[in-house]
Amino acid sequence: MPRRKRRSASVPPIDTYLTIHLNPPTTDDLVLLKSIHDAMQQTFGLSRALTYFDVAWKDKEGTRIVIRVGEEWASPLVKELTAPTDMRGMNRDCEAFKGALAAWSGSIRFSIVAENEELNT
Repeated sequence: MPRRKRRSASVPPIDTYLTIHLNPPTTDDLVLLKSIHDAMQQTFGLSRALTYFDVAWKDKEGTRIVIRVGEEWASPLVKELTAPTDMRGMNRDCEAFKGALAAWSGSIRFSIVAENEELNT
């Protein structure tokens, strides 16, 4: 049985928090999550659409959310197939989310307001 590659101890996983403005506002969590997954699938296909993320914060009006994208949640196969060598140390999943949300043409319009390595609301 082949051994799995282990992450170097010097390169910790990177969590990135994306603050996203929603237009029109939505308070329906299922519609919001489906739209984000659909944006990823439209841009990258089914395997990348299943990249894990979670909603860390959402305002009451439904106009702004913060999602957490962690590099360690990506499928190892997807990371190997899509990882350019010049992006080592970056959260490639975060870069994919930013591209997919910007290109999304669905009913909810996503605008990335901020990108942080800590949760800021």
